[in-house]
Amino acid sequence: MLNDLPPKGSLLDLGCSEGIFTFEQSSKRDIVIGVDIALSKLKKAKSYVSVAKNVEFIAADAENLPFVDRAFDVVLCLELLEHLPDYLKGLDEISRVCKKTLVISVPGSVTLPTKIVLKVFGKLGERFGISLYGSGHLHIIGIEKLVKELRKSFLIHKIVNSAAIGAFPWGQLGNINWAIIQRMPSRISSTIVKIVESIDKKVDENSKFSPLAAHWILIAVNRKV
Repeated sequence: MLNDLPPKGSLLDLGCSEGIFTFEQSSKRDIVIGVDIALSKLKKAKSYVSVAKNVEFIAADAENLPFVDRAFDVVLCLELLEHLPDYLKGLDEISRVCKKTLVISVPGSVTLPTKIVLKVFGKLGERFGISLYGSGHLHIIGIEKLVKELRKSFLIHKIVNSAAIGAFPWGQLGNINWAIIQRMPSRISSTIVKIVESIDKKVDENSKFSPLAAHWILIAVNRKV
């Protein structure tokens, strides 16, 4: 769905972590800014700056963004809201700085396939010192409530209920995957992300997998005029 975003203009990647999506979007935008509160993540992210000159990374709190109103044509908020102490305040800030298009992804409920995979691989993760449970989520955000909040400022364009995250190991074992990917050179890690995204897209379009869905991958919305 990120490929369907309007080209050019400015983009904010909020909660950018190691900056993989920020870098991926840099070739399509005039300027891209990644924001994260974790300095350790930004240290890795800043390795992309030498490759993409139109990228900048800033340490900031998502609930108190240091930008003027409607500063960005596109705002990405991927896997962030569930980590914020006050996610409604975060939504207010996101709405304030977004000029046109907003894309959000949030985790959904824990399905039976998720529970089985966590049970089977939980001990394996502990053995290698990687937790499958310590995701840092503070909230389970219901899709109905999120849509209601967004409709105060935006027109809903598309909602995708992802089957891939609920059904396949790269979603279930996300912490392990990212622990490996973030140690790779930026161009290799970016390529891997693109490949996984393309597989996810094909699975998401197959209705047979929807009962396994455990994640609301993207909500794409456009600001009301």
